[in-house]
Amino acid sequence: MKKKNKVLIGTIILAGILLGIGLLGWKLFMQDSTSVSRNLNRDMNLENQKNLEDDEDKSDQEDVDDKEATSNHKESNKEAVSSTDNPTKKSDELREIFGEEVFETKEYYVDDEETAREIIRLQGEAFRTEASEDSEVREIEKRIEKNCEIEAVNLQDLDLEMAQYIEVACEYMYDRYPCLKGFLTNISVQENISESTGVIALYDTDTFLSTSEGDDVYPFTVKRQILLDQEDFYKPQRIKNIIKRSVREGHWRENTSVKSIFVHELTHCLIDCLVCETHGLGKSICITEENGDAFGECVTQGLAINQTMEKDICNTAYENYKTEQETECTYEEFCTEISLYAIGTQEDGGISYGETIAEAMTDVYINGADCNPASQAIIDELERRLKKLNLEVKSSK
Repeated sequence: MKKKNKVLIGTIILAGILLGIGLLGWKLFMQDSTSVSRNLNRDMNLENQKNLEDDEDKSDQEDVDDKEATSNHKESNKEAVSSTDNPTKKSDELREIFGEEVFETKEYYVDDEETAREIIRLQGEAFRTEASEDSEVREIEKRIEKNCEIEAVNLQDLDLEMAQYIEVACEYMYDRYPCLKGFLTNISVQENISESTGVIALYDTDTFLSTSEGDDVYPFTVKRQILLDQEDFYKPQRIKNIIKRSVREGHWRENTSVKSIFVHELTHCLIDCLVCETHGLGKSICITEENGDAFGECVTQGLAINQTMEKDICNTAYENYKTEQETECTYEEFCTEISLYAIGTQEDGGISYGETIAEAMTDVYINGADCNPASQAIIDELERRLKKLNLEVKSSK
């Protein structure tokens, strides 16, 4: 082979390698970009706060037992469930198809709302049987499921007091905003939430229970869930220390508690409920060709670069606040009236307006009529929009 040809072939091979690397980098970039969603910009970024364990009440920490990790909820392998073959599948029939232990190891295909929700309920039952049997915690799970119309509440080995706090927070939000019923599908304690996202709790809509078979995009099922970090919530003293440090630094308001943290997360869920109703998706979790565009609009508006609904609520409330209080404060000063976290500043320099609304709701929950006027202005605007869409609200005033 001539030297010239060797050089030419070598150049072609090198170009191919560089092109492959470039395509791989682009693919990873796109995957990372599409994974940026509401939950990473809405929920409590406590990376720095968690370092408080090094300088606070270490003796108290040592008294808290480390619990074994609960079962991994990831699903793999694929099994088809066609509700068109039998549109009236009941729990016992689904159990007969899947068995009692299959829920951790399979991914399902469902093509209607009823079957999608039934699969989530059965998953919840399967996970519950694997948790240690604290009957009081189990009863709390079942009450929340019934009263809030949530498919699966899995608190696993959560401390009884912590479980009671979560129930109280649910009672507050669902009594005040009945439109939430049937919207959230899951409340779960999971491992590695903090490690993978830097938060102790988050409202998540990026977990898909089902995907279509073959190359089809539809149908698929989306879970709307609140996830609590196992490492943190299994250790009550750790949560108390995080709260103590965050309040002291002005990050959170005085009297913040586990209950108010959960109210914060439920507020993200309430905002999503408003967004989904605005775009015509409603409470549907089974996404098909018929409602796929509506689902896409909800996802797009919720991305960090958009947050159309949240931003508009905050800006309108800000203008109303300035008029009512006869002030010319800046928007940042307006948010700071609520808490430092309400400013919504993210690591990338952007603003998460959803955090501002969630912190305003936390203030209203903690202080009631004595909450900051800035918080009340935001919640008033949020409720006005909910009522405009005929979503049931029992006013915060």
